[in-house]
Amino acid sequence: MNKFIGIVLISTVQPVIFSERPSFYREKFINLYDIKLYTLANTLVEIPYLIVSSILFLIPYFYIIKFDKNGITVDHFFFYWVFIALHMSSIVFLGHLIASSVQNEGIGNIFTGTIVIVIIMMMMLLSS
Repeated sequence: MNKFIGIVLISTVQPVIFSERPSFYREKFINLYDIKLYTLANTLVEIPYLIVSSILFLIPYFYIIKFDKNGITVDHFFFYWVFIALHMSSIVFLGHLIASSVQNEGIGNIFTGTIVIVIIMMMMLLSS
């Protein structure tokens, strides 16, 4: 299930970054703001979305797969939420990195597909 979330997140964040790119270059050309501040703003904007979406994902998922059967649900829920939130954050920011590093959206999709395949293969290798 976590693989599917990663694919969805990395695929949905890239079109947003590509659509913001022309205005970024225009405003960078006239020295409106610093690149570091732009990066910090993009990072800070994603954090509330990641927190809310990870909690909304985890509430039904936690009980559907019976993580609450041992009786210590608060600790398990919190630690699994931290794991899911960090996983989602790393995938979203990897999507930011790919979209910021490549020339156009087609090349970004190729890199994204390759990286997702490698990540899934590593997950399968480590889980066996």
